[in-house]
Amino acid sequence: MIASFDCETAPLPEAYLRENNLLPEFEPPGNIKDPAKLAEREQAHIQKALSDAALSPITGSVCAVGWMIGADVKTYQSIMATDGVTEITLLREFWRHVRNFLNMDQGNSLMGFNIKKFDLPFLVRRSWILGVQPYDLHDGKWWRDRIVLDLRDRWTFGDRYETGNLATLAKLFGVGEKTGSGQLFHQLMKDDPTAAAAYLKNDVVLLPQLAARMGVVL
Repeated sequence: MIASFDCETAPLPEAYLRENNLLPEFEPPGNIKDPAKLAEREQAHIQKALSDAALSPITGSVCAVGWMIGADVKTYQSIMATDGVTEITLLREFWRHVRNFLNMDQGNSLMGFNIKKFDLPFLVRRSWILGVQPYDLHDGKWWRDRIVLDLRDRWTFGDRYETGNLATLAKLFGVGEKTGSGQLFHQLMKDDPTAAAAYLKNDVVLLPQLAARMGVVL
């Protein structure tokens, strides 16, 4: 069996990032001497760092995870860091599901899109930071290919310059469309939790359909 999953991330509070000096340091350009222009560049640097904070486990957190077994939408489950659910609780619950699923049968696998470069490293690193024990999905320094199935990895054939995200490929293969942007998910979760939950579910449901069209799974 294959379980599909997707995680969404959010920036840590700006005050926390500033207080703990977690924002990347500004390096003044050597060709600019005007104090006003340097201050302008530094402010732009800070704003860029804040806008990208959700992309790093140092400056961001895991705010939601959704998963589903096979193509059965009835098995879909999710957990979001709202209404008192902490990131630690979310991570523990995710790894509990992973552990139970993979221990159920040695042939079981996890599937997602760009999970080798983003989702899993982010989840593991945030777990380390917060003292949560992740499930070991490594064989040395590599992900265990039999267990970790990354559709982005399959699409690119290892070519890091090859383009194609989930939105593009889902539309290209005619399996559906994404309903928003992951970059704005954390704000949507605050403004409209119901819409955020629907967005997350849609992303997960797209995965087995895309995998089937790509011939990755039957």
